[in-house]
Amino acid sequence: GKTMDLIPRIIGDSFSAVDLGYMVAHSEFELLAVNTIARNVLYSCCPNPYPTIRYEFIFRRYATAYVTSIIAPLMIVAIVSILGHFLHPHAGERIGFRVTML
Repeated sequence: GKTMDLIPRIIGDSFSAVDLGYMVAHSEFELLAVNTIARNVLYSCCPNPYPTIRYEFIFRRYATAYVTSIIAPLMIVAIVSILGHFLHPHAGERIGFRVTML
């Protein structure tokens, strides 16, 4: 409370918790910013304020992650399931093909 005051460090012209210069590049995400909000909360039950620091991490996700993990497999399954309709109805492989698709 009154004996401790939490103050985020200053990097450049603003308060920040993380120096983005030390961040390692990642293939799926990019860390754009880290916002730091310091405040003292005074509760009605206690006479001393409680200092808190809130961190907000702002990420950007690259589109290649969506394409390789969601969209490409979805398109392949959709195309193969449509091709199953072109098999001859009396062929025994049509049922086996459909079961394999599941």
